[in-house]
Amino acid sequence: MAGKQLSARLSLRSQVSSRPTGKCFGTATSHMQTVVGNFKQNKTMKKISTLILTNLIFVISIFGQINNPPFERREVSYCDIVKIDKSNSNTTVYFKYKAPSTYINGGWVCVGKDFFIRDCDSKNIYKLIKANNIPLCPEHHDFKYQGQTLEFNLIFPALSSNTVKIDIIEDESQGGFNFYGVNLAPSTNAVTETKTLKSDAKLRESDSPMSNTIYTLPAGTQVKIIALISGYYKVEYNGVIGYINEIYFQSAGSSNNTFSNNTKIENNQPPLNSTNENDWKSYFEKNIDNLYDLEGIYTCNYSLKVINYYLYDKVVFSNSYGPATIAIYKKGDKFHAKLLSTFHNGSSIDGIDLSKFVSFIFSPTSTETNFLCDVNFDSKYKTTINANFYDGKLNFDYQVPQKFTVEKNSNNNTHKELVNQSWVKSYPSILTYNERINKAKSQEPQNISGTGFALTSNGIIATNNHVIEGAKTIKVRGINGDFSRVYSAKLITADKNNDLAIIKIDDYSFSDLGTIPYVFKSHGSNVGENIFVLGYPLRATMGDEIKLTNGIISSKTGYQGDVTSYQISAPVQPGNSGGPLFDDQGNLIGIINAKHIGAENASYAVKVSYLSNLLDLLDYPPTLQKISKLNGESLTQQVSILNKFVFIIEVNL
Repeated sequence: MAGKQLSARLSLRSQVSSRPTGKCFGTATSHMQTVVGNFKQNKTMKKISTLILTNLIFVISIFGQINNPPFERREVSYCDIVKIDKSNSNTTVYFKYKAPSTYINGGWVCVGKDFFIRDCDSKNIYKLIKANNIPLCPEHHDFKYQGQTLEFNLIFPALSSNTVKIDIIEDESQGGFNFYGVNLAPSTNAVTETKTLKSDAKLRESDSPMSNTIYTLPAGTQVKIIALISGYYKVEYNGVIGYINEIYFQSAGSSNNTFSNNTKIENNQPPLNSTNENDWKSYFEKNIDNLYDLEGIYTCNYSLKVINYYLYDKVVFSNSYGPATIAIYKKGDKFHAKLLSTFHNGSSIDGIDLSKFVSFIFSPTSTETNFLCDVNFDSKYKTTINANFYDGKLNFDYQVPQKFTVEKNSNNNTHKELVNQSWVKSYPSILTYNERINKAKSQEPQNISGTGFALTSNGIIATNNHVIEGAKTIKVRGINGDFSRVYSAKLITADKNNDLAIIKIDDYSFSDLGTIPYVFKSHGSNVGENIFVLGYPLRATMGDEIKLTNGIISSKTGYQGDVTSYQISAPVQPGNSGGPLFDDQGNLIGIINAKHIGAENASYAVKVSYLSNLLDLLDYPPTLQKISKLNGESLTQQVSILNKFVFIIEVNL
């Protein structure tokens, strides 16, 4: 089981968007979370729910040891089986877990005490004996950073000598480190040869057609072949291991007969000479951005009724057939159907194998859901009917021409044959499209925002480090109260430990901020003092007008006794990050950066003395304002003066 760690500070930068967003993730305890701009989504254990794609890792078996055993599917993509040791006394499974990027600091990991191995054939269960280098839940191992690895092993009783395939299960009901169809048989697919790409090809991270592309290799590139299983080559190119579908290679090459089923791809054309479903999936995946809705792979079933003319159209025969697999591809202005696998329970009527004689060509009409279908029989007879395509389903009915049935069976001249075809699109599925869309969205620039405030008239501004961390660009909005334009800014320095950053407006059109109306408070504040906060929270729903919240200092220490922070009762939200905290005299006493998600009105601000220290470390420390213009003013008047010096910080990641 893997999990998240929660953060000691809540980052309160918010997404610049026309719609509200909302999930949280964190890094140190279950009582404090980090909420980022579009709130990077917290993903606890996400089950991988896909079609079974056999893992194509090369297997070497030596003296009861299986290295990198292949499996049919797994539920946690960032955990791998390194090897399995089989002996007369026990079975040891070695794992390697990589802390994912979905958790701050990598999250945590543990294993369930109910782990077991199941023999896929006998269904015998072998329960966990011992876990090494990883704690049993609820205790857990905490990672320090994303991508950190942990190697551990689990010991089970000895397997039967006849066991060839197993499931390794942590928790089938709730998900976990579950591996299905782990093959213990030695591989026979080892190869040490070089092959040349026939066309441009994608070198992928795994055998899945939706996995990330490492390189796009041009035609003519030579790669070293490591293994071939189920239509994918595992290859090495310039020291990088990846996977390439076999359709991109020349057919000549290996003397190993496992490589004899190559298909040539020229000019990105469909693999018309292949009935291999993986070849067609690769073709559709490669062209997914340009596919028409009708194109793809279908699971097909049909029913047949035979009606006797002389018995007043009585149904004398009725049966259903399927499933078969058919690929529909576009050729010119029409769509053609290619039979990939025939019907499992046959399709012979009166000795005629319809699947061998019937072909289908679909022509578009003025509506997206209707097609004219030419049903061709033995290239001699044709009937044209309407086909309906809606929500991934293709349905049509036709009558088999009597001349065709008589020609194939001279006794068959007393009845007519009525066929109903029902085809359901299986690939590309909606999941395939959604994964692609989500991947594209994840690669889009993220626009987030926080708050900042002026330190000097020449454009030096303070904010939180987590607001600008990783920024490609930094913009400042609200200069002199004008929210219609933005100014470019650059990072001067940052203090990650105390979550502080100093930026400076760096824009040719910028002139001056005017005299700063507030001063840094020279000594600490006490519990019970009145305070107020200014900022720009939740802009997507609350707009760009500055927001005021007030309260008191609840504690002179922050979360878990942190002496660098105050705890305050003023409510804050995502977008308040980097905003100023003032006392009732308008003196700057802190910088907002966090809230407690498990308590009402418990927020945190870094003490202003730490901002002073950061400014002192600059090569040329700025001269700060010494005289306050806010003393003695009412809160309303203070806010009226201050709103020209508190800004929206917009960041592009």
